[in-house]
Amino acid sequence: MPDLPISPEAIETDIVAPGHVEEYKNGMAFLYRELKNLHVNIYLIEKILQFPLKLFTDDIPDRAIFLSYFLDNAIDKCILIIANLVATRSRNSKDVYSLRTFQTRVAELVKPEYRQAFAERIRENELDAQASDIYQRIKRLRDKQIVHLTKDYYDECYDDSIAKTRLYIKEIKALCEKLYAWFHNLSFGCEYVMLYSCYWDEQPIGRKSDIEEILDGIARDSYILDMPERDPGRWAYLHPHLSQDDLDHLNQYRKKFGIPEVLYSPSNRTF
Repeated sequence: MPDLPISPEAIETDIVAPGHVEEYKNGMAFLYRELKNLHVNIYLIEKILQFPLKLFTDDIPDRAIFLSYFLDNAIDKCILIIANLVATRSRNSKDVYSLRTFQTRVAELVKPEYRQAFAERIRENELDAQASDIYQRIKRLRDKQIVHLTKDYYDECYDDSIAKTRLYIKEIKALCEKLYAWFHNLSFGCEYVMLYSCYWDEQPIGRKSDIEEILDGIARDSYILDMPERDPGRWAYLHPHLSQDDLDHLNQYRKKFGIPEVLYSPSNRTF
């Protein structure tokens, strides 16, 4: 099977069996929409987590409510999408359209000479033990506290002796890499862009993405940004309590907005 990017037309004429091209194209478009949704949510989550929110909102905690709620909702959305994309058909849920079920269908849609190679690719990219553990935790979170509010989840909330189901963004990203590999198998080398162009690393000078505008606005309007100049007495008290990372972040945004950086010694006592 082809490993290098090829045109969609080549897939239609060379790989997918005649009469099944439309079904293949529709299935790819449907799953691509879900994967892109997943990827964009993860991108935005990471941008917010990398932002020193506490530093810039500590004086007015209410300013962090919107982003805190967005993070919770975006993570829940990622959990739902991943659970749906990995789902398999069962006797009680035959109406499942996922990456897994579509892989099985595409194995029937490709021309006979490609079926063995395609089946081998599916086996090679199956979830390993670590990815399976992450998926099982994702599925538990989906089932007991997102889709349903269960008694198990209620007990977890009030009984500290019950182990909580933990999930970290780096684990979500690791599992997503598996899903991207599954989708790449289905694309036969065609490239699918998973981010909007406004979120690409290289942007024209002066152009910002919406999330960057929002985060910059929080930093720019925060009291601490120009506290050394506006309120030297308060700064003298606060400064010794800031960590090296806090001061680095503060200087990053002061420089961004044309304000001189605060000077500090390794002891974090001067400016």
